This record gives sequence, structure tokens and C-alpha cells, in this order.
Amino acid sequence: MSADFTVRQGGALVLVAIVARLGVSAVAAYAIGYKVLYVATMAFYSVRQAASIHTAHLRGTGRDERSEIGRQAMLVSGTVGAVAAVLLCVTAPWIMAAFGTGPQVAHEGALFLRCVGPYLLLMACFIALGGVFEGSGGAPALLRVTVLGTAVQLPLAYGLSGLGLPGVCLAMALSMGVQCGVVAVLFRRGGGRPAGRGAVKGRRSLDAGEQGVARSAVRRGST
Repeated sequence: MSADFTVRQGGALVLVAIVARLGVSAVAAYAIGYKVLYVATMAFYSVRQAASIHTAHLRGTGRDERSEIGRQAMLVSGTVGAVAAVLLCVTAPWIMAAFGTGPQVAHEGALFLRCVGPYLLLMACFIALGGVFEGSGGAPALLRVTVLGTAVQLPLAYGLSGLGLPGVCLAMALSMGVQCGVVAVLFRRGGGRPAGRGAVKGRRSLDAGEQGVARSAVRRGST
């Protein structure tokens, strides 16, 4: 999970250098806007943690509920993402004014917050579903998807930066769309199950007679 977060934030840091091609005001607007996004993204990560814990707990008791947990996590996180996207779109000018920015930075920052909605919604679903992978031992696969998304995002952002901050937002959304598509395929195939390990679901507990036979075998072995 730490590696996943580090790769994602490392990509965001490189993205600052790409945004810098647009000028100082664009960098300031992007920096403020991205910090505002943390309010929503930290909520996504809390859902991810809950999904991870719930998945691991149920699998430990012999129940495989990854599909249901994944749907619930995406519903909760996706709802939060949709609400956040709408709020940011409506309140963008007031948010930028609260930071005491100048007119140019305020304009570009408001534009960024209004264009970042699709990325925010896709990110909500991706992060939430990642909890199922982490809770079932599939975190390495999730990390590879994050690396792939970052590798796609940066060249796209460079190429679309000619459109200004909306182009950067478009690159972020397209990259996150790729990640969502890949992780959805992985989820349908194995629900985050690590390679080479069978599913927990269907594991049968021993009945009373079988338990007695097992205890007798252990006693004979110990003597």
C-alpha cells in the first residue's frame, strides 16, 4: 500500500514539472487544486482500508465475499467522489478565493477544479476496489496497475499540456480510466486472489466424527 501511494504521488510530483511549462500561475493553481483534492482522496483511502480489513477478516473465517465487498466499496467511494466533483465544480471560485490567490491563479485554479471531476470519480472507484486486492493478497498486481497508469499519464499530460490545465485534467482522467479498466478485468478473473493460491470459499469444516479421528491420529503420532 505504501509503494502504491508513493508511485501515485511521485507521478503527481513529476506532473508539476509538466504543468510548469504553462507558467507560474498554472503551477500555483495546480498546486492549490491538488491539495484540495486530498480532502476527497483521503476519504477514498479510508474506504479502501475498510474494504481491505473486511475482505481479510471474512476470508480468515472461510467466507469469500470479495465480489460483494468490491461492489459496496465502489458504491460508497463512488458516491463520495461524485458528490465531491459536483461540490468542487460549484464552489471552485470560492475555494480559490479562500486561499487569497490573484485573479489569474484563481481563474486557472477554478478551471482545474471544474475539469478534474471525471478523474476524481474514476479514482474513487479504483482506490476503493484496491482494498479488496490488498485484503486478499493481490496488492502486487494493484501496484503494477498503478505503475502502468503513471507511465500512461505523464506522456499524455505532456502531449495535452498545450490545452492548458484542462488538457492535464484530461490526461489524468484517461490514465485513471486505463487503470480502472485493467483492475476491473483482474477483479473479474480472480477478485484480487494472488497467483497460485486457491479460493477460501468452499472450505469445509470437519464434523464431530472426523475431528475425533484427527485427534486420535495426533495422539498416536505423538506416542
